[in-house]
Amino acid sequence: GNYFKNVYKFNNIESSYMGVKLEIYKNLNLIRENSVAISYYEDIKPGRRPDLVRKIIDILSNNNIKCYIYPFNYEKNNINIINLGTLTEEQLNNLYNKCKVGIVFSNTNPSRLGFEMYASGLNVIEYESEFTKYDLPDKYFTKIKDETNILTTVNELFNKPYDNSFLQNIDINCDFKNFEKFINKNL
Repeated sequence: GNYFKNVYKFNNIESSYMGVKLEIYKNLNLIRENSVAISYYEDIKPGRRPDLVRKIIDILSNNNIKCYIYPFNYEKNNINIINLGTLTEEQLNNLYNKCKVGIVFSNTNPSRLGFEMYASGLNVIEYESEFTKYDLPDKYFTKIKDETNILTTVNELFNKPYDNSFLQNIDINCDFKNFEKFINKNL
């Protein structure tokens, strides 16, 4: 919505986010470990930047940071790499509530995973791209282009207090209401 408002100057645009089911993805206020949940898609989804994700996993795991990897396994012998495979929504929320940082990259299309991670209480690292520029506010999402300073960034996010003030924006129920408002306004 922000992109079309800024670039095309449309007047009939209603704000919208990728809605998250907040009854599923929620902060359980558990004690979290200094670990990272990482969405890894091998090479079948090049837009998820698997090359960069592999570099990040290597850097973090070699510096004694536990990396919980899903939905695909990252085959490397390192005690700090925990492969989880495909998870249910409940398992994902539990994973997100175990860690302090989440990493997911969206270079060809936006991903709901970053919003789900955020809703579950994670500080999220996303890929800096056209697809994250407008709808993932810098106040709530850390965006990177490469693995430079990833260790410092993750360690800083381990100590950054979680700010839940963006939750209302990504509540799927608010998104439904905004859509209904848009339809009614343009009939």
